[in-house]
Amino acid sequence: GASVTSLRHAPLPPALDPGEGWLWAHFGLSDQRARNFVAHGAGFPAPVAEVLLGEDCSPRILLEGDWIYGALPDLERDIHGAVAGPGRLRFAFNARVLVTTRRHALHVVHDFHQMMEAGFDLPASPLDAFTRLTLLYADEVEARLDQLAHVANQIEDKVLDERADLKDLSI
Repeated sequence: GASVTSLRHAPLPPALDPGEGWLWAHFGLSDQRARNFVAHGAGFPAPVAEVLLGEDCSPRILLEGDWIYGALPDLERDIHGAVAGPGRLRFAFNARVLVTTRRHALHVVHDFHQMMEAGFDLPASPLDAFTRLTLLYADEVEARLDQLAHVANQIEDKVLDERADLKDLSI
């Protein structure tokens, strides 16, 4: 079994030391302590820290030393868990540590964390966790596209039915 340490509700560590197993540290960038830790205390190469903290949200995957890092899309979530629009997950990982940052609460990251807290098939490594996050996002987008296609088909059927009243369309 995988040994995973999560820092979600823990105090900031003195360093990113996973001990046994590997570590996932997820930081909300609205917390100045987290911003300072990522910028100065975590020991990232400068380009990695810059992307984790940066304003530029363009999706990308980069390499610096033994770190793979960048930004990927996710969906922002509101306080009730509903999707509130597009968001970005910034990430950096190596063989023993996965660090993610966000500006706003994110849908897929939240779901993934819930799965990990429940002990559901824990990822074996940071790369495995990153891959699963990416696949969860792809599944979420596919489900939303299927919903949109269904609505578009309903509209098309109503438009093609000359007798239909478009006011009766329930979307």
